[in-house]
Amino acid sequence: ELEWKLCRLGKRAEQHEQLLPLDCEGHVTDGHDVVVPLCQVLDLDPLTEDGMDPDLREHVQFFKGPLGVIPNSVRTMAHRAPIARAFTDLNVAVMTDYGAVTPEFKRLLGYVSSFASGCLYCQAHMILASERFGASEDRLNDVFDFEGSSHFTEAEKAALAFAQAATAVPNAVTAAVG
Repeated sequence: ELEWKLCRLGKRAEQHEQLLPLDCEGHVTDGHDVVVPLCQVLDLDPLTEDGMDPDLREHVQFFKGPLGVIPNSVRTMAHRAPIARAFTDLNVAVMTDYGAVTPEFKRLLGYVSSFASGCLYCQAHMILASERFGASEDRLNDVFDFEGSSHFTEAEKAALAFAQAATAVPNAVTAAVG
């Protein structure tokens, strides 16, 4: 039995929302075949919080701030605590507010980058986190048409262009980008 969930999808110069079919486990399907998470292909279930090493469980609570949950990817990495800890440390280092780039804008950059890479899992997390960190509807709607948007500064437009280009072909980014 399928449930349909409204998801925000973006395309360059076109923003729309679309109903995506989900199976009873909450996995996106194409209407016929279930797109199965890698952890299921490997027969490796994400750990519950109770199943995690207590120190790691405390460490990964970071994700509940931006996402409200500990992502399945982190819960799967928890089978190898050093990997989950390193991944969490990387997220904390990148997403902490150290200065001029706001937590909201970091998530919008992540959204653009995840869209450019085609990762639906990352897109879902980044759009949720962008909203949780205060992204306005105007910024969410214009993020894929940022060049012509009045909702982004010139510096933000340059950063978005860089993120988009660097995700597509990292070594092809030049000073002309942004």
